Amino acid sequence: MRAFIAAQLPPAIKECLSETQNQLKTSGADVKWVEKENIHLTLKFLGNIDQDSTPPIKEVLNSTAKEFIDFTFRISNIGAFPGLDHPRVIYAGIDEGADKIKELIISLENKLLKIGIPKEDKDPVPHITIGRVRSFHNISSLKKQITGINPQQKAIIQKIALKEIFLFKSELSSAGPLYEAIEGATLKSR
Repeated sequence: MRAFIAAQLPPAIKECLSETQNQLKTSGADVKWVEKENIHLTLKFLGNIDQDSTPPIKEVLNSTAKEFIDFTFRISNIGAFPGLDHPRVIYAGIDEGADKIKELIISLENKLLKIGIPKEDKDPVPHITIGRVRSFHNISSLKKQITGINPQQKAIIQKIALKEIFLFKSELSSAGPLYEAIEGATLKSR
């Protein structure tokens, strides 16, 4: 199955990000937007895994959660990877709490490496993917829309509590991907 480890977002944040997507859609750019119910904070993409590797991944999830005290983070801006001139991924960036999210990702990756799941080649950049660019049609209009977004105006600057992390499975369907949390682990409370 295709799988990833992520944190869920509150419905109000998903709604704000969906409104931001709607604003960006007016650019007419060729972007595959993430469905509102599927918006999440990815901590580790695992790819295709077999059922035998699920129990050790669940152990990693639980042992990592026990190392961390729950914390908050905040969305700071809308941007694009690798950059606005040649965007491939449209994201909501994170400022406050980004260092804690990086620590969480690094801990997960180090433990997953011990069970044979390779680390990412680059340093983690905490973000929430909201769209994937399919072609460069109307890219200059999209760039203008992104640079014109005011985060305060969109109310995406509120703090988000990260209290749980989840192992998700992803099934592709004609309607798009379907995500299902198959295991959750709660961080220590303050």
